[in-house]
Amino acid sequence: MPQLTARQQHTWYSTPRWAALRGQALASDPFCRRCLRLGRRTRATVVVHVRAHHGSEALFFNRVNVSPFCPACVDRLDALIERNKRRVVAGKSIDAATDTREPVGTEVAGK
Repeated sequence: MPQLTARQQHTWYSTPRWAALRGQALASDPFCRRCLRLGRRTRATVVVHVRAHHGSEALFFNRVNVSPFCPACVDRLDALIERNKRRVVAGKSIDAATDTREPVGTEVAGK
C-alpha cells in the first residue's frame, strides 16, 4: 500500500467516521484529561491522538488512541511537543519528558 501524504491523512478529519469517533470520545469522557489530573473539571471540546498515527488508518480511527482535552491544554501540549522536537533535533531524548498518558502526536481535531 502506498504511503499517504500528510494532506491525504488530514482529510480523515472530515469523514463521518472521524465525526462519530470524536463524538464517542467526547460523550464518554466529557472533561479534559489533563485538567482532571490537576483536580479541575473543564469541558473537553478537542480530541487528540495519544500516539501519532503516522498514516496508519487503523491507529487514526482507534478509540483507545484518542483522548479529550480542552483548548488551553491542547495549546500547552502543542508548545511542549514543539519544544521537544527542538530537543530531538539537538540530539537529546524526549522520552523522560513525555508522559505516556498525554498525547504525543500533533493531530488535533476540533480546534
